[in-house]
Parts: sequence; C-alpha cells; structure tokens
Amino acid sequence: MFTDSVFISSASISEYDIEYLLFPNPVMDKLQISSSTKIDLVELVDLNGKLIMKSFVNGLEGEINLSQVVRGVYILRIINEKESHIVKIQVSR
Repeated sequence: MFTDSVFISSASISEYDIEYLLFPNPVMDKLQISSSTKIDLVELVDLNGKLIMKSFVNGLEGEINLSQVVRGVYILRIINEKESHIVKIQVSR
C-alpha cells in the first residue's frame, strides 16, 4: 500500500498552491482524499475520456467508493470553485 502526496501548483493571474493526499494508490475499494482547499466534485475518467463516476465531496476530505469500478488505470479529476486538477490512480483487486 502506498500513500501519494501530490503537490500541484498552477500559475495564472494569482498563484494557487494546493496539496492533495490520496491513499491508497493503487486502490481496492475506497479512496481517501484530503486537500488543503475545499473540494467540490471528484470525477473518475477512464483513459479513453469516458466519465465513469462523479462524487460530490463538498469539504476538505472525502471518501470515494470504487468497489464497483473495473480494475485499471484512471484519471481522477478534482474540482473546486476556482480550478480543477487531474491525478492518475490505479484500481486493483
């Protein structure tokens, strides 16, 4: 089991430094997400761009149930009111 700490920095008119903690990755059933800023929505997308699931988090932490997702590599899109970020995750059984 691994814990990934993802530091994402984006530059625009103002500077945002956001840190996400995602664990475990690879995930079997439930993915824990923690953020330094509020998370509104998390979307899971396959590598072909197909939306697999949406989960409304509305806070700094959340748990995403991936028990019904087929194993493989996915893109997790983390969205708040100002921006969105993507992180690669692996679902394994």
